[in-house]
Amino acid sequence: MKKLHLLGMAMLAIVFASCGSEKEIVYVQQPVQQPNYQQQTQEQPAQKTNEQLGTPEYKKGEQILEMPCMDEGLDNPGVYMAGYGVVEGRPDRTSAVISANEAAIQELSTKFVGVIKNATTWYNKDTNIPSGKKIYESKLEGGAEAIAKKVLNKYANAVCRKVAYNEYEGSYIGYVAVHIPVKDAIDETMKELEEQYKVDYDHMKFKEYMNNAIEEEYQNK
Repeated sequence: MKKLHLLGMAMLAIVFASCGSEKEIVYVQQPVQQPNYQQQTQEQPAQKTNEQLGTPEYKKGEQILEMPCMDEGLDNPGVYMAGYGVVEGRPDRTSAVISANEAAIQELSTKFVGVIKNATTWYNKDTNIPSGKKIYESKLEGGAEAIAKKVLNKYANAVCRKVAYNEYEGSYIGYVAVHIPVKDAIDETMKELEEQYKVDYDHMKFKEYMNNAIEEEYQNK
């Protein structure tokens, strides 16, 4: 789980909406407490114990916050690939969600295009694949980008949408996570190669390289 360490003297009170619904998340400033030096002195032994246990220590006022939809924006190897989008400064909730959704789709598209290109490169370098069954970019009329766009348009699905309201700026923040099932993504890519681009290739080998490319994408994160 990815977490953001935010420094500051203000705390953010965030109210989350369930997936498929949108509620405002209002930022509330809490009063600043004056340091109690006597209390800090008494707590020092506990801090040493935390250090011995490996628990991280944070400066006074530092908070650990989870970004909405962040967990859903992480890949699940062998199950789905994910995209995550965060967009700030939108005038209303609808535009915040739409813009965040576009950002999440763009991230997922970039990842999946890389998967297709890596799989194709590795497949073409396989010395056991005859030249007549290679997959050449010049035959794909737009290549990996065109295929990825069709696959995502068919299978990408938003699994988490959240909206926050920044009362200090008077604007909205959108958070969206999208998924695409690994099996559907691979099968649809192969279908595009065969039916749309009429490519004669070794299905089992290419599918193996697609799975390898998806696994590498996950490990690189």
